[in-house]
Amino acid sequence: MQYGICHLSIVPMRSVADDTSEMVSQLLYGEHFKVLDQRKKWSKIRNAFDNFEGWINNQQFTLIDEDLYEEMESLESTRVSSELISDQEQLLCL
Repeated sequence: MQYGICHLSIVPMRSVADDTSEMVSQLLYGEHFKVLDQRKKWSKIRNAFDNFEGWINNQQFTLIDEDLYEEMESLESTRVSSELISDQEQLLCL
């Protein structure tokens, strides 16, 4: 299984893998998720926050490893943006 994190401020989640399909939800900066299905341009994901499923554009997220995903899942408190930026910088250095 693959995992991802939203690196943009807002990413639309679509009902089907198409730019013109209904936006059913949004991902916010720093939200993480499981990748359920991956295609050339789109990935079907399950948001860790509320288990909502939808399609997002592959250019609008960064893949992360399972260890980082599990670490984020184990956090009990809400993180502030500066901590998320630090995590993003660490990901880019990998």
